[in-house]
Amino acid sequence: EEAMRGLFDSLHDEACELLLFLKNVRTVKAFVRREAGAEPELLFQAERSTAPGTRNEGAIANYISGRGGGGTASVDAFYERLEKADVRQLPLEAMRLTVHLRHGPASPRGDEVREEDWLVCSALARGARRICEMCLKPEGRRLKLM
Repeated sequence: EEAMRGLFDSLHDEACELLLFLKNVRTVKAFVRREAGAEPELLFQAERSTAPGTRNEGAIANYISGRGGGGTASVDAFYERLEKADVRQLPLEAMRLTVHLRHGPASPRGDEVREEDWLVCSALARGARRICEMCLKPEGRRLKLM
């Protein structure tokens, strides 16, 4: 039980930051069961949301998958698009995110609520021709640098 509590505490302490980097994960919830057969109780929940008016969310994923440009989703098709691309036109994303962390009834921390606002910027080698060239070489493809 002590080891599990340590894992939950570790996840709790890092949940907000984890949600900034896990683009396809919006919510993390941790539950505990006080005794066998009992209903699980919420320990904590962390959730991220995009601020209203944020544009370009998914621009990088759309470029990689070929959506929005008539391309296909294969890895070879992605590298082909990348080879032909003007690096100044590669996608970038700038998003304002809000991360909420709230505690549930099973939490020893009471009803503490934490809210953080973040600006998250990502780019797909935008303006970096040498990086693109390195990623397009056979070694770069094998290492999945991009």
